[in-house]
Amino acid sequence: MSESNASPARTADDTRTYRRHVEETATALREQLSTVPSIALVLESGIGRLDEGLAEARTWKLRDLPHGPSDTEGPERTLSVGSFESTPLFTLEGALSLHEGFTPYEVAFPVRVLAEAGVETILFVNTAGSVDPVIETGSLVLATDHINFQGGNPLVGPNVDDWGPRFPDMTSPYDPALRAAAEEAALRHGLQLHEGIYFAMLGPNAGTRAEYRMIQSLGANVVGTSTVPEVIVARHMGVQVLALSVVTEQCLVGEGASSDSKDVSVSAIRPRLQVLLQTLIEEGTNGTGAKA
Repeated sequence: MSESNASPARTADDTRTYRRHVEETATALREQLSTVPSIALVLESGIGRLDEGLAEARTWKLRDLPHGPSDTEGPERTLSVGSFESTPLFTLEGALSLHEGFTPYEVAFPVRVLAEAGVETILFVNTAGSVDPVIETGSLVLATDHINFQGGNPLVGPNVDDWGPRFPDMTSPYDPALRAAAEEAALRHGLQLHEGIYFAMLGPNAGTRAEYRMIQSLGANVVGTSTVPEVIVARHMGVQVLALSVVTEQCLVGEGASSDSKDVSVSAIRPRLQVLLQTLIEEGTNGTGAKA
């Protein structure tokens, strides 16, 4: 995935190279698998591992895949193939982020590869701060929409028509059927699941009080630094998307955020998150099953 020759003015040659890298990586995955899952779970680095109920058959370090990210620092990033009960799936742990210095095209690369390999449904999980007094730390939030305030877009540059249209429709990025399935699953298991709009900042610094006031005034409920570039390319390629946020801090104006709240919050909410995800993977997706 090295793009050292890429420039801000993305050229046709850049795009052809990028497409070739995506296709070569997807081909390498398919050649190593007898069955390609149609469902993928993409976890932000702060979420950690979700092991319960997951049987892993094979794991790759992301940087060891053809054209994978060249960074050797930071969190371990892995792509696994396995199953929840009888449902095969990919699990990407340690999704890339813009604030780590990756370009939008690099951040989107793993999702492009998964879609090219045959994935039809992706469930994203991220950490976020709440700007809504009703949504407390430790809550689970189902994304209904997002606001991209990251200053970049992975679709900039020449379009690959075989992947999707030049101007993909983003009026409903988060699949209504998947959201309904998540709400039903939460109700069945007695889990509180908020709905909200995800506001994507570049990061890595926390927001100022003025920025949090702006985010509130724009109608967002939670704020984070991930997921949106991947959602854009997933929808560009016709992949169904659902996104869940684990609220690790409150970002209400005038209130400070605890620097160590993330580990405690994610750890405390992980059992509820796993129940919800396992139900969605087993029952609630339209992509249940697999492609040969």
